[in-house]
Amino acid sequence: YIKNTKTDTTMTKQSTNSINWVQRIRQDWTSYFRDVQPEDFPYALLATAINRSILNGSSIIKVSLGNDGFITVKDNSKVFATRFENLLTNRGDDNAAGHPCTVRRILDGQWYPAYPLINALSKETHVRFVWGKNQANAKCSCGEILWQESHADPRSRKGLTIRFLPDSDIQNVAISAQCVEEILWGCAARFSTVSFYLNGEIIG
Repeated sequence: YIKNTKTDTTMTKQSTNSINWVQRIRQDWTSYFRDVQPEDFPYALLATAINRSILNGSSIIKVSLGNDGFITVKDNSKVFATRFENLLTNRGDDNAAGHPCTVRRILDGQWYPAYPLINALSKETHVRFVWGKNQANAKCSCGEILWQESHADPRSRKGLTIRFLPDSDIQNVAISAQCVEEILWGCAARFSTVSFYLNGEIIG
């Protein structure tokens, strides 16, 4: 009985930390995106997703803007992502150097702050990871993983897809295809080895 009590206490503490972490992001989201104006909130999330795809070693990045407000970023990376808690965890901690507004998660010895940040600031998030003949999926909302699953896929593929809906409780701004295209043109000019697409059309 004593052992169970300790376990429950630990779980309660972790849950409290999780809630505090998500609230801290949502209440002070501008500190995570320097010099970002409120109307640029959804573009900051998009840039974060694109940046992560680039760091994952992607050579193709496709961005799609849905009529329902969802933004989809799909790449052909080979990043290890079969454990969604590493990419989408709703737990975080402060930077050891004394910067309380830096979200950190560890994945294979490297810091991966992007996906948990998008997760915390999105009303709904869907992630799909395909590697070889395995596929994993997860659905999240406002920093919480609602469900996740993995299964065999007969096709041999690779890539990570993140589809997210910026939370209107944070900032209700309609995303512009023209602004997204400008972002992608800038990425194409800077990362000449990566092919960028917007709604199926190549950029750059």
